[in-house]
Parts: sequence; structure tokens; C-alpha cells
Amino acid sequence: VPNTIMSLVVIPAMAIGSALVSVASSAYGQGDMERMHSAFQYSVRLAVGVVTVLTVVVFLVPEPLLSLFTYSGDTVGLRDQMEVALRIYCLYIPFFALIPVGSSMLQSLGMPNKSVVQAIVRNLLLIALYAIASTHSLEAIFWAVVIGEVIGGIMMHIVARRSFMKVVGNVPVGV
Repeated sequence: VPNTIMSLVVIPAMAIGSALVSVASSAYGQGDMERMHSAFQYSVRLAVGVVTVLTVVVFLVPEPLLSLFTYSGDTVGLRDQMEVALRIYCLYIPFFALIPVGSSMLQSLGMPNKSVVQAIVRNLLLIALYAIASTHSLEAIFWAVVIGEVIGGIMMHIVARRSFMKVVGNVPVGV
């Protein structure tokens, strides 16, 4: 349930990433690297900003959101533990927003394979972290998700920035 709520929170970042593909691809096709760079920076700021605001709301008032999914007698008893998970998950969402935006930038640069490789690496990292955390506690698994997604988001952003710099050369990347 907490993961479902987090999936809803990241929808704006996915939408922004999807919109970036057409804008950045158009700029790339026209050879306007400055516009492509500006679109990428704007998308990063907007995606991280919007999901951060939504995450703060989720962190401050998780109870009404959880009650939508835990109204039956079987799940009401799990609500407290889900609230803990939801609040812990809030820590990774701003970093997760970097994934769809970075992936879209790589697609715009004609490098979708790099995006796929990043997704595979991130998922393998999450599997390894789950395996380690599962020997400890359920809360350790929550933290494993946070660590994996933070690393995954930062990796995607770095790969997207470096790929852009490699293609473009001398355009400064300030994000």
C-alpha cells in the first residue's frame, strides 16, 4: 500500500519526463543544445519540486491516504506499520524524480540503451539490498528501498548529464 501511494506521487515526474522527450529531441534535431540543456534543467527542477511538495503532504498527513487502502478489518491493524513505511519512503521520492527525467534525456540523445542499463543496475542493486535487509527486519527493507532509489536516481542523473556533456561538449551543466 505505501508503495502504491508513492507510485501515485511520482506520476508528475513521469509526465514531465515524457514531455521532455519531445522538447529535448526537437532541440537536439535543430542543433540547439542550449535549449536542450535549458529544457533538461527546467524538467529536473520542476519534477523534483512538484514531487517534493506532494511528498511533504504525504509525510504530514499519511492517515487519510492510508485509510483509502486499509478500510477493511483485515488491513486496519497494519495501518501503523504502513504509516512508518510511507514516511520512510518519502525520503527517496525527490531522488526518484531524477529517473524519468534522466531517462528521457538519454532517449532524446539517442541513447536509450544507457537508460535500460541504468534501470537494470538499479533493479539489481534493489534486489541485493532487499536480500540483505530481509535478514534483519521489515523496517530494514523499507530503508533498503530508500537507499536503492536514492542511489538509482543520482546514478541516472549523473549518466544523463555526462552523456549530454559528451554529445554537446562545452555547454555547462549546472544541475
